[in-house]
Amino acid sequence: MPVRFPLSADDDLLIEIFEDVARHADVISCSWGPPPVFAPLPAAVSATFKRLAKSGGPRGKGCVICFAAGNSNAPLNDPVNAEGFVWLDFGSGLLRRTRGPILNGFAAHPNVVSVAASTSLNKHSAYSNWGAEISVCAPSNNFHPLDPQQFVPGRGIWTTDNEAFGDGFTAHSRYTGRFGGTSSATPLTAGVAALVLSANPDLTAAEVKDVLQSSADKIVDTDADIVLGANRGQYDTKGRCDWFGFGKVNAAKAVAEAARWRRG
Repeated sequence: MPVRFPLSADDDLLIEIFEDVARHADVISCSWGPPPVFAPLPAAVSATFKRLAKSGGPRGKGCVICFAAGNSNAPLNDPVNAEGFVWLDFGSGLLRRTRGPILNGFAAHPNVVSVAASTSLNKHSAYSNWGAEISVCAPSNNFHPLDPQQFVPGRGIWTTDNEAFGDGFTAHSRYTGRFGGTSSATPLTAGVAALVLSANPDLTAAEVKDVLQSSADKIVDTDADIVLGANRGQYDTKGRCDWFGFGKVNAAKAVAEAARWRRG
């Protein structure tokens, strides 16, 4: 069920949209969010996400709400940001600097599935936002977060194109191999969540999130960040890392695990 709305929507409209969608959908995929600035969620929106994730959806077992982490190679939550963070404004093509705290209130919400991007080479997509709030990653393309003209390795994602209705990605084609971003990784993850529920409709949204995380492949990237220099591709004792969360979603493993979770 595709939903189009202006990103300038106020809190009341945003809540209304989520309330209405949650009456019909077990899984909600959101490929949008703020740039790397301080963007906390209003209390009413945050409370709506929490309630819908716990008791929304036509099954009353919660909606699996998936949010794209974003494409600025930025932290989802940096309350200090002492040195300032430089990022590319894709709309204007200009580099901007955020001084002071950074918070993506959507992707950092504890009740959502926050999705980062990995490449076809099982590496961190250079643009993918990161942090302790990442749940999982999913395959996508790769591009340089500050200079799209610089080459970085990784294939794009094949999907349908909208050439008939706009510029699209590939001229004169209804298909493209140039799709990507966390906007691509997120619907892929939402699709895996739907497969999980098809295998076990009794699962709550929180259990679906657990299945996605526990069945994910632990891909490892030992390379340094091409802009920031640090490496965040190693897993801690709890099995998570800032680049990939609990790993790359694996549909076959997730469905098999969901089936094992059947009650009675």
